[in-house]
Amino acid sequence: MPPEALENLHRIGQLKREPFDPQEFERLLVMAQARLADAQVPSMSTAHQKRNLAEYEGYMDVSDSTIAELCALVPQLLAATRLLASS
Repeated sequence: MPPEALENLHRIGQLKREPFDPQEFERLLVMAQARLADAQVPSMSTAHQKRNLAEYEGYMDVSDSTIAELCALVPQLLAATRLLASS
């Protein structure tokens, strides 16, 4: 969501501003890195229905190329997120 949209939600009282918590931020990044490691086996899905099928019925319909692409993109996303947090 763009920052402007978040500011609008805050201004109309639909969103409460929380102070930055560096420990929570780091915990979330560590969790993302762990999930990236787990992604070597098909365990991700973009659609809610596919996620439910995977978690509750053991059915997964995600191509190897999709998983490979996600695995390549997540480290870039983590690096960009760390950069944002340090600025």
